[in-house]
Amino acid sequence: DGRVGPFKDGVFRMAIEFGYPIVPVSIVGAFEFNNKLSWLLRPATITVYVHDTIETAGLTRREAAALRDRVREIVAAPVHAALRAREDDVPAPGLAAPQGSAASSGPGRKILRQPSPPGGSTV
Repeated sequence: DGRVGPFKDGVFRMAIEFGYPIVPVSIVGAFEFNNKLSWLLRPATITVYVHDTIETAGLTRREAAALRDRVREIVAAPVHAALRAREDDVPAPGLAAPQGSAASSGPGRKILRQPSPPGGSTV
């Protein structure tokens, strides 16, 4: 259905144990392009959001679940906003075509340029 599923603790425990930072990444539009319900590939705009780095230095293993939930919330926000917008057939906040950009209207609408969401950048 295109929604972000639950995250597991393992990678977050490892990041905390080794002190590695986490860079949350959201991919919007991939489900519309190639969903598991069909073998067909459909035209879609895929946008990758690279969010702010989250440092893990100083965190304990007991904080892994909270870190996991925080990262999932960050990753899921633009994905779920785009899904809601698609269901409502209105642009999601931060996902609309900027004024003056070339975008077609209707069901095959393509956004050619998008602003960065708060706290992240697009690639």
